[in-house]
Amino acid sequence: MKKYAMLVFALLLSTTLLAQNGLTGQVVEQTTKNPIPGANIKVVGLSVGATTDFDGFFNLDTDLQTPFTVEVSMIGYATKSIEITDLSADLRVELLESVSELDAVVVSASRTPERIMESPVTVE
Repeated sequence: MKKYAMLVFALLLSTTLLAQNGLTGQVVEQTTKNPIPGANIKVVGLSVGATTDFDGFFNLDTDLQTPFTVEVSMIGYATKSIEITDLSADLRVELLESVSELDAVVVSASRTPERIMESPVTVE
């Protein structure tokens, strides 16, 4: 009886593993070709995604039928959308560094203590 239960369990596990497709690849910087760790790979329109490891590699397990679109993003880099037509090929994504400028911040101070003047109670 144990052998029969183990055989059924192994068959069910193998069919579950075969039903999943995997998208694998690497995310690198466009100019230096260095890997980008921590980049986000997300299927557009769904809450399915993955993150790259220290060497920029990722593995996105999905059961979606091709074609579908993935979006690759990382802080400091331009977001890139890629249409996936073949799950068997390794994907290599090159992200371009984006430059964003911030507005100037002006800090000013006065010599008179304004908080004392605004106080509703007399300060001695």
